[in-house]
Amino acid sequence: MFLTSLVRRRVLWFAPPRQLRRSGHALSRMICVLNPRLACFVCTLALVAGCHAKKSLEVPEQPPPTPNVGRIQSGRDQSPLSPIAQEIQRRGYQVKERLTAPPTSWEVTTLRLHSKRSVSFRANQPQGGAGNYFVRFWFFEETYDSIEDAEHRLANLHLPSPDADAEVNEYGRVMRSGFRVGTVVYFLQTDAIVFWDDMQRFAKEIFRATPGAELFTQ
Repeated sequence: MFLTSLVRRRVLWFAPPRQLRRSGHALSRMICVLNPRLACFVCTLALVAGCHAKKSLEVPEQPPPTPNVGRIQSGRDQSPLSPIAQEIQRRGYQVKERLTAPPTSWEVTTLRLHSKRSVSFRANQPQGGAGNYFVRFWFFEETYDSIEDAEHRLANLHLPSPDADAEVNEYGRVMRSGFRVGTVVYFLQTDAIVFWDDMQRFAKEIFRATPGAELFTQ
């Protein structure tokens, strides 16, 4: 309001009556001629406001959280990617992090887990083809001693774990989709509801493309 009043006062002071009846375009040109310093100030304000509005629309990418692997310290996985992980990579996802860790006592007792490793994936292209949202998820590979144990794990895919933190037990374990190939269970897990539908569809694609895959669970 102050800026508008100031512009009007300067226009009324310097402009003859005939010029006051001109269009808004002529008025803005007259301000630039009569008061270049004020016009420059107005343009600077408009530019700053535009840049600020653009930045406010951008959503910064949040890195996926490291999955809770229990009380035993996890380490970097240096082994080759499994064929299924390679297929995920081939379908437009890049590896962000790889971890391995021995199973916890609870996982051994309750799930009869033999070994596990995980890979963090992020989409190469933004969600929906535009914007600043990139689908992300963790891909888990869990090996069991028998098919029965692997089936037992899939039946309890969403079971809360005392070794996991509150975020995983409240959100992560719910947003899982997986299947079995022999004695190995594979499942995808995301931490953001905005990626849940896309991840489920992608998990089904991987399931259908994997030879010998059975018992898709979500």
